[in-house]
Amino acid sequence: MTVIDSAEFYENEKILYDLGFDDLEKIRPENLGDVFFPNSQEVYIGKYQNKYIINANELALRLIDPFRVKYQRLVLSTHFPDAEICSMLLNSVTNLWGYSIIKDYNVVRAIVEDLDNPKIVDIGEPTLEEKIVKENNSEFDGEQVVFQVFKKYFGNSLDQMSDKFYETEMMGYKFSGVSKRESIQVKVRKKKWWKRLLFTHSLR
Repeated sequence: MTVIDSAEFYENEKILYDLGFDDLEKIRPENLGDVFFPNSQEVYIGKYQNKYIINANELALRLIDPFRVKYQRLVLSTHFPDAEICSMLLNSVTNLWGYSIIKDYNVVRAIVEDLDNPKIVDIGEPTLEEKIVKENNSEFDGEQVVFQVFKKYFGNSLDQMSDKFYETEMMGYKFSGVSKRESIQVKVRKKKWWKRLLFTHSLR
């Protein structure tokens, strides 16, 4: 799940196209609770509490390892200046968990761990949410960290959200792959209002 904490408005297909989703084909909408783990070539997008929610495994993986692929981070930072963009990953079966927080293209925090590979990704300083979990548990619990990060954006942890959240309508699309849009001009703000760098090539 990727959460964009912004009241900015864009057409769903515009966001997804610019992010590089190829051959978008609209499919039926679904409730958010039914598409937490979408099929590999499906993406769902909707809004809850003025926050965009995008569910696509491919996008979350690209943003949660932010130095592996930079293009999607650049696009979202351009479309949503000053917004925090958070991607969360959780798989209890393999004990895989992680999240990233990006703002103005900068990686504020990114961490991914699993049972066999602690610290797959570890960028930035531990957040308040990580410290809360560490203080309140005898063992560090990655699932609880993801729940606390979720609470930061929505007011409650994932397991305490109301039915209204899970019933949020998500527009669905099939896609054939993800690629870079050479024609898209994306801007990175280095000093907020006074300096902009324009990237049109070499985004990976």
